[in-house]
This record gives sequence, structure tokens and C-alpha cells, in this order.
Amino acid sequence: MKPGWRLAGVGLLFIGLFTVLGLRLWYLQVTSIDSALAVAQSQQLRVVEIEPPRGDILAAGGRDVMAGTVASLQLVVDPQLIPEERTEELHRNLAALLDWPVADVRHAFDDRPEGSRFTVGGQLSQETATFVLEHIENFPGVAVEPLPVRIYPLGETAAHVVGYVGFPGEDELGIGGITQNDRVGKFGVEKWYDALLRGTPGKITYQVNARGEILGVLEETPPVPGGSVVTTIDVDLQEVVESSLIDGIRVSRRTGEFVRRASAIVVDVTDGSVLAMASVPSYDPSLFVDGRITTEEWAQISETSALNNFAIQGLYPPASAFK
Repeated sequence: MKPGWRLAGVGLLFIGLFTVLGLRLWYLQVTSIDSALAVAQSQQLRVVEIEPPRGDILAAGGRDVMAGTVASLQLVVDPQLIPEERTEELHRNLAALLDWPVADVRHAFDDRPEGSRFTVGGQLSQETATFVLEHIENFPGVAVEPLPVRIYPLGETAAHVVGYVGFPGEDELGIGGITQNDRVGKFGVEKWYDALLRGTPGKITYQVNARGEILGVLEETPPVPGGSVVTTIDVDLQEVVESSLIDGIRVSRRTGEFVRRASAIVVDVTDGSVLAMASVPSYDPSLFVDGRITTEEWAQISETSALNNFAIQGLYPPASAFK
């Protein structure tokens, strides 16, 4: 082959290689620009779930609220929005704000699933909430939000019928979309009608910068409140039954018989509906609302077996229940 032809062949080869390289660069810089921008934008977004208000549990005829929900201003901490170098500073600032030891604030941070949003400090006064909002630069990753809080206006009355809410157990996670941040029903009506009462969470999409600071809200989907449940419980009758059981225990003890527990059920004979169901001793469902029942409170409930509903365990509960 003549030298001229060889040089021409090499030239064509290099031209082909440069053409392929040029087309590839064009594809990366022009054709893929939309997808690259989408990826970059997604890395600057933070999607947060909004807890829905839980539905009410009502007495017969809807006359009395046995369990309800109110809005409460609370501090919500999002660990993913806290710059690592400012974590200790945030602990100190929250400790000063809440009048807590710094060690207790650290414990509140450590005692949560990694990366999950959580509340700290309980219900805020309007004055404290305003102070935080005015000095938000000193509280990175913290927001003041009106969150739904479960309330039990009747206290210990009909507690075994109503039940209470708490954090889900491992066996409950993933069922019906339940996450580690949700509150689910435990015992009673709260448990058996949990899917109806829980509602559907909303979502807020925040735009954040490289430091995790929120720049604005891009999209918001409001939560759907849970449905309500109307029971057949007559609150007046329930109170009479419970006070009668307590009086009966006191009388028995005065006569030398040490009775620790008592229970009763009142049924409408015309249709079988339960008008009152009482088990003594009882408990206050509000103790479990924030998930931070004290060791002393739990010890007292455990010692008296107050969570046991002896009314539905029959007149002769198992011997283990009396230990």
C-alpha cells in the first residue's frame, strides 16, 4: 500500500474518533441537560409528612368526647437539616430554651430512630414559639409546627373501653403505611378502629440549600383527618358503675377482705349493646400520648395491672393477672 493511502487511512481513523467523542460530549451537555437538572433539583428538595388529626371517639349519641384531638404548637427537629458542626450548639440552645440539662437534650436526640423527625419539649406557649421564630437562625433544623395532640377529656373513666395511642411496635411497622413516626391505637377502640381513626398524612415539599437550610415551600398537600367512632357507652352510667366498684372495694377491705380489683359490664337487653364496661383499677390514657411515660408511672400501672381489662377476661381471670 502506498504511503499516501496509509496516511489517509490514519487520518480518517482519527477523524472518526474525534467525531464519536464530539457526539458524546454533545449528548452529555445538551441531550442529558434536562435529566441532569432534574437530579440536581431533587437533591435540593426535602419532603416531610404532615401528621393527620386523629378522629374522635364519642359516647352514645355523640354527646361526650371520650378521645379527641387538639392542635398544639411544638418544636419539631429534623436531624437531616442540622449541619453536623452545629449539633452541639443546637443542644445548648434547646437546653437553655426548655430549661433542661444539656444531657437530657442529647438523650432526646439519641432516643429516636436515625434520621426521623421528632418533637422535643412538649406543648409550647405562644411566647416561646414566637421567640424561636424570631431567633430561628440559632435553631438549625428546628421548626415550630401546630401538631395534632390526642386528648382524653374523661381521664380514667372508660379508659379500658377507649384505649390509648403510642408509637408502633416492630410488628406494626409497614402495615397500612404505618411508619416509625406514627401514633397507633393500643387497646380498646383506639386499636380496633385504628385504620379508621388514623386518617391520611399530608406532605410538604421544601426547597433547601447545600447547608440544609429551608429556602421555601414548593408544594403542600394537606392531611385528611381520620373518621370518628360513636360508641354505645353511656358516660353517666359508666361513672356510676366505676364509682360503685371503687366503693365496693373499700367496703370489702374494711371488713377484712383484701380485694384488689373489680369489674362490671352493663348490657342493654333489648339489643345487646354495651352501655358501660368498667375495670378497676383504671389508668389515665393521657400518660401515653407523648411516648414518654415515666419509670415511676409505668411501675405503678404494672404493679396494679391497671392495663388489664378484667371485664372482658371473665369473672375468673387467670392467676397470673393477680401477681
